[in-house]
Amino acid sequence: MENKQGHISPDQQEQFEQFLLDQMSSKERTAFEEQLKSDKILKAQFIEFREIFGFIEEQSLRNKMEEFHGMVKNEPKGSVSIKPRLYYFQIAAGIAALVAVSAWFLFHQTPNEKLFDKYFTPDPGLPTVMGTSDNYTFYEAMVDYKQGNYDTAIAKWQGLHQLQTSNDTLNYFLGTAFLSNGKAASAILFLNNTVQNKQSVFRDDAAYYLALAYVKEGKTDQAINVLKSSKDERSKTLLQELTN
Repeated sequence: MENKQGHISPDQQEQFEQFLLDQMSSKERTAFEEQLKSDKILKAQFIEFREIFGFIEEQSLRNKMEEFHGMVKNEPKGSVSIKPRLYYFQIAAGIAALVAVSAWFLFHQTPNEKLFDKYFTPDPGLPTVMGTSDNYTFYEAMVDYKQGNYDTAIAKWQGLHQLQTSNDTLNYFLGTAFLSNGKAASAILFLNNTVQNKQSVFRDDAAYYLALAYVKEGKTDQAINVLKSSKDERSKTLLQELTN
């Protein structure tokens, strides 16, 4: 899959910061604004960076202002000068800029991660009718799954899976539970088991989630191959985006 928006290089980040912190000359600022008008990708990258930068800067300045007011409150009356205030504002602004850049590296997602977040929603699960003792543990785990208690659901289903390794229902929901829990590598094994079972009623759904697991793992070619075997409309949409 082609990365249409692309990653922001360190040079671009520095340019964005200079613009936001008003550190450009008039000529540089004008040239940069013209770039934003003519380059849609650059503009999208700048807007994304500006949102992160602005939020972190606001939070950091707010925290530093609270510190500053606390220090001022503790000083003797008449001893507060303009100089210390400017000094603390400079420190706050500097820290805000550093935190913003660090946050950018920390939270900036890869194209595959963004695509996963765009298309992934957990499977809603099965109706939890616990009528028979044989299936009680399975449906008890289903309640946990629906409540987002994925670790608990996985532990219960794995206990059942050890006795029924070929059960397509267990394989499918173990796969979706692992994927919902952020463990794509573990999900792949169970979802692949379901996809290989041509008689499974979960086969198309499993193919869709298996492809998403591959996407999250950065294995786009494997995702495409899986999606080609699925008749699910969601799979067709995802396949189209991966191959365009």
